[in-house]
Amino acid sequence: MKKLISAALGLLICMGAYAQYEKVDELLRHFRQGDRISLDFGISHSGESHSIAEGKLELQGKLYSVKAGDMTIICDGKTQWTIDEAGQEIYLEQGGQLSSLLSNTGYIKKSLSSLNSSDNSICGVFAAGKDGSTKLDFKLENITCGKASEDLSEFSLDCSEYQDPWVVTDLR
Repeated sequence: MKKLISAALGLLICMGAYAQYEKVDELLRHFRQGDRISLDFGISHSGESHSIAEGKLELQGKLYSVKAGDMTIICDGKTQWTIDEAGQEIYLEQGGQLSSLLSNTGYIKKSLSSLNSSDNSICGVFAAGKDGSTKLDFKLENITCGKASEDLSEFSLDCSEYQDPWVVTDLR
């Protein structure tokens, strides 16, 4: 689930390779400026109607918050918290994993196909996996961009608020 959400985030930001779409250019401009970006996303195996993940993303610069089902991933740029509501577990990891994914723009460019965009959505196919044999349909919808917010509270987590039976695992 975490890899799929990361792929969705990567798709959002790396669409610059396909600059023929005005919406993509606008979205990337907002990202580079550190503006607040909000969107709904869906990911499914190509040709299948049921989704693997559906959720909501809030992004501001290197900070993000993703909610998909019982999973929430929050990153303040340094630390990433993965909150598994169903399992009552929180995983802490080094932040910046998204940055390393995005630094490989060549891989992202060759992995995208069938891109379409409209006023506030982008959809297409992403070839995932080492050999690119896993094809994922993705849709980014209800995309809104606005000025950066001074309130960054949604991009951090205080684990002390989660008491027993919650388990906090620090993988940093």
